[in-house]
Amino acid sequence: MPHTAYIAIKPLEHKIQYHNPPLAGRPTIYPTILGADCSGTIVAIGDKVTTRKAEDRVMANACGLQSRRPEMSAFQRDRGTLLVWGGSSSVGCCAMQMASSAGYEVFATASKRNHGLCEALGAAQVFDHSNPRVEDEIVAALKGKTVVGVLDCISDDEKTLPACARILAKVEGKRKIAAVLTPAKTKYEGGVEVTRLSIPALRASETYNAVHEWMAKALANGILQPKPDPIIIGEGFESIQLEIDRVRKGVSAAKVVVRLS
Repeated sequence: MPHTAYIAIKPLEHKIQYHNPPLAGRPTIYPTILGADCSGTIVAIGDKVTTRKAEDRVMANACGLQSRRPEMSAFQRDRGTLLVWGGSSSVGCCAMQMASSAGYEVFATASKRNHGLCEALGAAQVFDHSNPRVEDEIVAALKGKTVVGVLDCISDDEKTLPACARILAKVEGKRKIAAVLTPAKTKYEGGVEVTRLSIPALRASETYNAVHEWMAKALANGILQPKPDPIIIGEGFESIQLEIDRVRKGVSAAKVVVRLS
């Protein structure tokens, strides 16, 4: 059990508050405690736990992910191309590094000022999402490539999900979109399907265990960088809602964190 010192605020929190999507496949019943990302020091541990000890500094996900090295190889194979929509987001930064380390070619979208960040984290090509012709540019760049799917880190039912679906309908490969929120629509023209990524749903899978083990080692070795960089603004529980509202207004390429102790 960790003593939590910092809590990370991510866009998912305000989307849950304002749109009330089901969590882990169940409707959200209020009052409830939102949030999953935190860091701190272990103060108590079970008898059968051998990989962690009291006083270890950890970062954790309340859904079951954790690593011992918050301060910070896979072999390469050509496995296809993954499009990450929202590459400079926290989910996008992690996904680009994981996918490129696993041997996938990564394309990403981001604001122009964040192209360098995405490239440094493994993106082979980065596209300006504000460009009116961004969909056409991505389709042209994917010509002749085998697309393994799209990870939509924004998952907006009116904007990003339809855009990703239109792109997939015009290229070769799998027509699958992974969304970070429950989509209002799961099927689009051209056989494109949308599925929500859920950590609780993955916990019993071999993929979860493999990724979990790899992440701990990759963070320790510096292969996986904890990006985007954090900005610590608020302090104490009373600041959490203020920072959720700040993220809702828009934060680019930064992880908003609230200090508790």
